[in-house]
Amino acid sequence: MSRPVILRPDAELDIQITYIELEQVRTGLGMQFTAQLRVVLERIESMPELHFMNNPG
Repeated sequence: MSRPVILRPDAELDIQITYIELEQVRTGLGMQFTAQLRVVLERIESMPELHFMNNPG
């Protein structure tokens, strides 16, 4: 059963900051980071039972 990954606002901000910092290190590095992150999130969405995280609220 597929389920969407829901990122908390703090996590989204961390991703944006990391993207900016990586782009400052080398052009395109931030894009590589977000592409790989997207791959990982898609894997989690496709098989959430393997990546269960208890959300206390």
